[in-house]
Amino acid sequence: MQNREKVRYVFTSSNTRRGFHTFIPQLLCGLHRLYVLEGPLGSGQGVFIRQLGEDVLERGLCAEFWISASDPLNPEGILIPEMETAVVCSQLIESVAYKEIPLVRFLDIASFMDQSMLTRKTGVIEDLYEQIARCSQTASQHLLDAGRYSDAIKKITAAHINQMKMSELADDLTTRIFDSPGKEKHYFASAVTAEGMINYIDTLSQACRKRYLFTGPAGSGKSAMIAAIADKARQKDLVVEYYYCGFDADSLTAIIIPNFQVALVDAGFLAVNLQPGDEIIDSQQYLDHYDLQQCGPQMAKWQRQNEKLLQEAQQQLEKAQQKLAELKRIYETAADYKKGAQLREEIIGEITGSLPR
Repeated sequence: MQNREKVRYVFTSSNTRRGFHTFIPQLLCGLHRLYVLEGPLGSGQGVFIRQLGEDVLERGLCAEFWISASDPLNPEGILIPEMETAVVCSQLIESVAYKEIPLVRFLDIASFMDQSMLTRKTGVIEDLYEQIARCSQTASQHLLDAGRYSDAIKKITAAHINQMKMSELADDLTTRIFDSPGKEKHYFASAVTAEGMINYIDTLSQACRKRYLFTGPAGSGKSAMIAAIADKARQKDLVVEYYYCGFDADSLTAIIIPNFQVALVDAGFLAVNLQPGDEIIDSQQYLDHYDLQQCGPQMAKWQRQNEKLLQEAQQQLEKAQQKLAELKRIYETAADYKKGAQLREEIIGEITGSLPR
């Protein structure tokens, strides 16, 4: 792909402990133009968005691909920042999410397909949809159960947090980081997918001159500390990018403050490669009377249960993805790629021919 410096990938959805969650509705705020791709699951919206993004990059524009946990190979949306324009799949948003956007256009991807061919496959298509739904529901239940073990593990550690020391750390980091105006964006730092937990946070934060990497056991206040610094940044009206745990959308895993090229990352479970300027903060030093030998065996037992359930959830998501691939193959045989290419050219013309006012 050309112009790699102009492209970035972020997870905007994940299969969390409380079901499938996407941040796309929030990311649409303030846009000038929006294209909404309509059509059934598997009918090619992701492929259309990916190819459109390649066309955008070839014209020298920036592209932010919004990656889905359901299908990490194909995006669920794309943002073209210079034009304040996005293209998204209709399943991920409701009308309330884009009612403030001046220009909204709906595109029916299914209209490019041979309907007679699809009609002959109606029974197979309906069966695949049912199998995907069953696998997804089973995976959601496993993730919900895993969340209970995760909570139990965190609760033991959280009881030992020294709040005064944590508050002093927040004040210290605040004075070392900050000062400028902006807005906030919300993404996932990782996502629970059929391939397991995937994250892009290391790549996204590599350009930062300073990264504070928090280590320590689950429940030791890493997420709370990052949230406290994020709140300080919000009070100063700074641009802040928020990245949440793909397993728990309520748990803040990282923030990036572009104005200062600073990132704060919970590196406990994320693969982060050390680079010059990184500072590691061990959250265990802010715990009082924390005896791992005493509570370790019970926590280890819960951790094994948690990992077992996550593995079972991944297996169900993998089955759902396999059925989705079968569904896509059916739609691909009925697709008119020439019409799809013509529509992409039309959209590119609209985007590049009219700058937002």
